[in-house]
Amino acid sequence: MRGQLYLQVLDNKVPYYYIKMDVAVVRCIITLQKPSRSHYPAISDRHWYFIDKCWSADPKKRPSVDRVFDVIQNYVKVTRWLHGF
Repeated sequence: MRGQLYLQVLDNKVPYYYIKMDVAVVRCIITLQKPSRSHYPAISDRHWYFIDKCWSADPKKRPSVDRVFDVIQNYVKVTRWLHGF
């Protein structure tokens, strides 16, 4: 869930946006199939690496909720600063 939230913040699209049938999205989630990297070319490798860590099968390897919040908050601050908000 953390990775999906961060992915949506970065791309402004819901994860699996490219899959048209809801049942297919549910199947992806149940089978732990991650969203395809190729559908998110605008996301940097650095951000994708962090997102991928959020999806680790081992919960101990996932960043904490606080860490994800901090990363998202920092991203939003930098983006606002760059765009003059």
